[in-house]
Amino acid sequence: MFPQVILVVNDPKDFLGMDALVVTDINPSRCSLAGLHAGLFYADYDWSYVTVCDLPFVSEKVIRHLLRQRDDDKQIIIPKT
Repeated sequence: MFPQVILVVNDPKDFLGMDALVVTDINPSRCSLAGLHAGLFYADYDWSYVTVCDLPFVSEKVIRHLLRQRDDDKQIIIPKT
């Protein structure tokens, strides 16, 4: 779905051979926000779809819906139920 995939991981050698840019946290705290920061830092695009690796029931339909919500007046789109 995306031209660039970035994996933020603790141990990059565990992900050798993946068709993705594999990076580690820039901030050594190894927390979720540090991972988010690293992913956004290395992103080459104005918009990024960000999710955790253990999110259940990821849906392409929902992701495409979120992508359609982008416009110049928004900086972030957060889904809610």
